[in-house]
Amino acid sequence: MTVAKAESLKWTRTCTRCGKKMVGVASNKKLCDSCLRIRQIEHDRKKAQNNKLEVVERAKPKHAPEDSLQNDVREAERLGVSYGKYRAWKDGRIHIHG
Repeated sequence: MTVAKAESLKWTRTCTRCGKKMVGVASNKKLCDSCLRIRQIEHDRKKAQNNKLEVVERAKPKHAPEDSLQNDVREAERLGVSYGKYRAWKDGRIHIHG
C-alpha cells in the first residue's frame, strides 16, 4: 500500500462523549483515547460488581450421622462372617447357620 493510499484511509471524527475532534483516525472510531479509557474503567467496575459471589454459610450438621457401615462390619466380625456375606444375610438373600 502506498503512503498516499494509507493517508487517504484516515478520517476526522468527533468524540461522541466529549466532542473532541480526532484527526487521522479510523472511520469507525467513536471515542477519543481519554473517553475510551474512562468507559473501560466504568465497564470493568460494573462487571466486577456483577461477578461478586455471595458467601453463604453452610449449615453445620447437628451431630455426626451414625456410621451404619462400621456397625455392619462390627456385627459381621461378631458373627464370624465376611461383610459381603453379612449384607447378603441381612438383605435376605442367604441364610447363615450357626
